Amino acid sequence: MLREQGIDWDDLQSECDQIVLFGSRAVGAETKHSDVDLLCVGFGRRLKTEEVDLVWYTPEFILSPKWLGSELASHIAAFGVWLHGHDNWSKYVKVSEDAIDFKRHLICRRIAAMQRTWQHLAPDYRVKHVVKLRRDLQRLVIMKAGRAIPATPILDDEWVRMGSSCKAFLELLSESGEPELIRASQLRLIRDHLPRLDWRYEDSLTALA
Repeated sequence: MLREQGIDWDDLQSECDQIVLFGSRAVGAETKHSDVDLLCVGFGRRLKTEEVDLVWYTPEFILSPKWLGSELASHIAAFGVWLHGHDNWSKYVKVSEDAIDFKRHLICRRIAAMQRTWQHLAPDYRVKHVVKLRRDLQRLVIMKAGRAIPATPILDDEWVRMGSSCKAFLELLSESGEPELIRASQLRLIRDHLPRLDWRYEDSLTALA
């Protein structure tokens, strides 16, 4: 898959101190829509396509408090697979309050944007944004509990076990312990739409067809 994107594995290794596989493929939870997610520690430029996502950070940044406290670092530290180089940072990872605040504000902005634009969104985009909101809310709850963020398919499986319903969504809101987010349960657009959502984005589109 890398070669199809014009990436030579030997060249990539020579440019990186570390290469770490993360995301769904690192835990064997990939679907036919999953890309290959790689953390590259070096001085390259990010490459993101439908098949590959190469995330680059410098050796200095990977040891910084900003990285070690980030959501992505918590995921990679817990679930990443080192393909090249040696792990010199994962044992220092702990999700920071700044990362939690960022996620909280992201969710609030997402809700506000949905309120403004809902009537103008096509059905597939409504599904896309509600699913993103649900996943980010799951991530916020996990981050506040001090746990590592799992891959997206695992979040979706957990959503299925919760019931994939409006009630399950309201339970997530309550579990978040965030008054500002709990008020989002009054959003009619979410209450009306969630019962039609399945557990993965692609399946939700099929259900709407």
